[in-house]
Amino acid sequence: MVDERLSRERGAILTRIINSLRQFAKVELLGGSITEDQLLKKMETTNYDLVLLPWYRYLSWSRAEAFWGLTRTSGPTLAGYFCEQLLPYEIGEHAEHLRGIFLDFANLQTAEVHTIFKSLYKDVHRSGIKPLIDPDAKIYVEHWYGSQGLGTRTDSVMALSEFQDPSWAKRSSSMRICLSALWSLIYEEGPGKTELNQLTTANVPKAYFQIAADREVAVFRLGYSLPNSSSKDAIAVFWPNPKLPAAPAQLLLKYADFVRVHSVAGTNDIEVVVGFFPSAVAEQAHGQVHTLWVEPIAANLFTEPFFEAPGPNAPRLRPLPHGGAHVKDPRENNIRAVNSTGSVANQNSGLTQRPPAANQNSGPILRPSTGAANQNSGLIPRPVTTTVAASANEEQPMAKIIELQSIIQKREATIQELKSGGVSTAQPLAPPDPESLLEAFQERYFDAKYQIRQLELEIVALEKRNATPEEINNLKQKMAALANREASWIKKLATTIETFRAAGGKK
Repeated sequence: MVDERLSRERGAILTRIINSLRQFAKVELLGGSITEDQLLKKMETTNYDLVLLPWYRYLSWSRAEAFWGLTRTSGPTLAGYFCEQLLPYEIGEHAEHLRGIFLDFANLQTAEVHTIFKSLYKDVHRSGIKPLIDPDAKIYVEHWYGSQGLGTRTDSVMALSEFQDPSWAKRSSSMRICLSALWSLIYEEGPGKTELNQLTTANVPKAYFQIAADREVAVFRLGYSLPNSSSKDAIAVFWPNPKLPAAPAQLLLKYADFVRVHSVAGTNDIEVVVGFFPSAVAEQAHGQVHTLWVEPIAANLFTEPFFEAPGPNAPRLRPLPHGGAHVKDPRENNIRAVNSTGSVANQNSGLTQRPPAANQNSGPILRPSTGAANQNSGLIPRPVTTTVAASANEEQPMAKIIELQSIIQKREATIQELKSGGVSTAQPLAPPDPESLLEAFQERYFDAKYQIRQLELEIVALEKRNATPEEINNLKQKMAALANREASWIKKLATTIETFRAAGGKK
């Protein structure tokens, strides 16, 4: 639908964009004077994949938005566009919307509009990172764990060969801010923020990070699970809000050229994709609304699963390299897989390391929090697994290593004392509150789901390389044990709920 409020100059820009879209899509123009009722009749008689409305019509025409279903997660959709300056306060608050799609035709170059449009008008291309980039572009991946600092990751990202191109070098400041904002989404507002999570699930990734770039676009992708989240929560967080200028989501809206957020239907999974174009829209029109795309998506359209590791089945994926001299968590810069013997395979070095001595069948490994330790390096209090990575130009002083190990050993001793009851005058710890217990249950449940998924992937890999039946059966037995534990937890929880109902509680 043509925006009848545009000036002649802006109307010419819109016409040029529309004509360029005809290269790969059939486009039908609707006059700017059409009413909502007339549009609904057109939508009833014509099979559209995408209907684009001027942004103010998109916000006000609620029946058009509801035509394909307010809770739709696939198929045709409705979107708004703007071809002139649009400020955040003009679109108002998010109200009760479940989605919001605003395409920037005012500042993006024609080829950049094509990148967004191609991903939107076919629903099979709406998720993941691959539809946005060149088929030959490498995709770097990393798992983000608990008790892990941002550290040198920003420098590692900017040191990638793809970002040495001058068009991306000038965007380094915006990229650094966006990477920090993504980090804050996990460790300040998301699944990595609580101390309880860090204690009970240190070996389970909190998020999955990907980065890729070609000459036309650079993209960051973050995937994570947020218990009790919904589509309304996603739209509330990422809707432009001038009252929260420093919130992580609002920083992404300001410094990225486009932001796309998907909540995966039927799960607690959230995908956040931020992109940058050579035209540097976010810097040229800093205070304005940029391309924003927030909507729920069906799980069957989610073709690039979280926590996918580099390997023969994913030839485009590469581990995100890390450089510099610092003491590292062995989890850092590793994409790990559990093999049939229960050991941890380091896919970067080809070495196999035994996990810490713990009951491997008892769920996540418990580790003490090290908030005061070196957060930037992801240091954990396990001196037997601490390694040093030194660059060619500088060495880590041995005295510093010894000092760090001494500190760690003292903390280990303190933790053991606390576990055994502490000194005689110590007061017993108060029992955890019900909210903490429920959060811990949710974390354990999702951790078990993650472990089952990893075992399924390992079984598939073993079957492809014709492994022995014993190896496959061992993994199947472990997977069955985890599934039985899950069922036992749910049964106990169901018993508690039935008791509550029998006592006269509300359903």
